Amino acid sequence: MSIRKPTEAEFARRVSILTAEHASLQAQRGSTQAETLVRQGLYLTVASAVLVSLGLVAQAIGFSRDFFIVAVCALAAVLILGIVTLTRQANADAEDMMYVLAMNRIRGAYAAVDPDVAAEFVVSAHDDPDGAFITYYPFASRRNTIFASALMFLTIVNGGIAGLLAGTISAVAGGPLVMSVIIGAVAAAVAIVLALLAVLLGYRTTERVHVPRYPSPPGSRTSPAP
Repeated sequence: MSIRKPTEAEFARRVSILTAEHASLQAQRGSTQAETLVRQGLYLTVASAVLVSLGLVAQAIGFSRDFFIVAVCALAAVLILGIVTLTRQANADAEDMMYVLAMNRIRGAYAAVDPDVAAEFVVSAHDDPDGAFITYYPFASRRNTIFASALMFLTIVNGGIAGLLAGTISAVAGGPLVMSVIIGAVAAAVAIVLALLAVLLGYRTTERVHVPRYPSPPGSRTSPAP
């Protein structure tokens, strides 16, 4: 039994549907990025205001036990806000990966409709992790994506807040200065490592459950060609 070849009108309708979906994905991606930028700004503003306020409180009452109790409460609130902000950023990064994979899939569909157009794509037309990486960096095989991301920035800030909180708790408990500094440094390092492990686990889960329709050919990880 032969398969009926689609008519030109059917091809045109398919391309129109794909184009509308592509535009919708791009708009949603921009909206998500804008929201995360607002959240980041709000969090950094609150964190900065709290740290400045603690400095003013220290000038007023000195570095007494009362000050450290106030600092613990304030830093705990900032850390909670930071965890919420970091969680939203991780979710937004996962959404961004989904948008990139979806748009890559649409490019793959364009190439299936007209194979000659595939050579004109600068970014990838393959909806797998390798294709997404090429879309993010079409001209080079850079591996510093996570270290230059907003998620890493928030992770470091949260780690610093966690370290300050742990050190302050140690001071409230009567620990010596050196011990409080060591506890704060260890807490900051642990917080950063745990956050990165959680992000890596989420990425691996996405990579495992996603089923590409247009996978990259072997050996194309560093190639900008689709």
